[in-house]
Amino acid sequence: MLPRFQIYREPRTGASMAECKTESAPEVIGALLHQSLAFEGGELRIWSYHKQRVSASVEWSAEETDFGFPFFNRANVFYDHSSA
Repeated sequence: MLPRFQIYREPRTGASMAECKTESAPEVIGALLHQSLAFEGGELRIWSYHKQRVSASVEWSAEETDFGFPFFNRANVFYDHSSA
């Protein structure tokens, strides 16, 4: 039986790997908030097996410090499918 939620992380090879498998929404959200990129430009997302859709994902934008050093800015995105 599949768990209710899984976090998928995209490695450089492009095939996503399951990182966290749980029945608990608070547990999977906490795990997502502590995950990091596998590589620059990689993806993180929560997949809901019960609803068969992405429930949350992490978006990364490349920015630059005042000194010219590049860094990634993280935005956690939680989808509200009830309004769709």
